[in-house]
Amino acid sequence: MEKEVSEFGTDDDRYCLDYVLRKATGSSTREWPNGILDQGRPAGLFLADFASDPSVKLARLGVAHVAALRYVLLI
Repeated sequence: MEKEVSEFGTDDDRYCLDYVLRKATGSSTREWPNGILDQGRPAGLFLADFASDPSVKLARLGVAHVAALRYVLLI
């Protein structure tokens, strides 16, 4: 996914993917037409935190699945 977004995505796509993969919730202050990324969500959560949620384990999702879902919900 990272390679595909790097090659074919826009600057905004790359920003969002980097945020999902490497940044904590609440670390982005960039304003988008529909608000700020993860506004209203607890600050300080990383991808690993989302991936360790019990519902993710119940659904048998991997970290890559969680990253893809978070990314798609941001763009």
